Amino acid sequence: MFTTQYEITFSETDPGGILFFAEFLKIAHITYERFFNSLNLERNYFLDEKYILPIVHTNADYLTPVKFGDELKCELTVGKIGETSF
Repeated sequence: MFTTQYEITFSETDPGGILFFAEFLKIAHITYERFFNSLNLERNYFLDEKYILPIVHTNADYLTPVKFGDELKCELTVGKIGETSF
């Protein structure tokens, strides 16, 4: 498992001060990038055609409002490693 922290900025919130729903996917992608950065690989490694890693499915459950200044604990886990995907 990979864990990182993320603090919600003012620009990510809606007029009610709650995190705009689409920002969750951005934060998930930032976590994904931080995970790969933690592997200490060259940045161009993942731009090579044989290592293309598209995200093909996401989902989110909004259980409680997230507000400006909140600190999120973001965790990335690999559920399954296959021959052509993980």
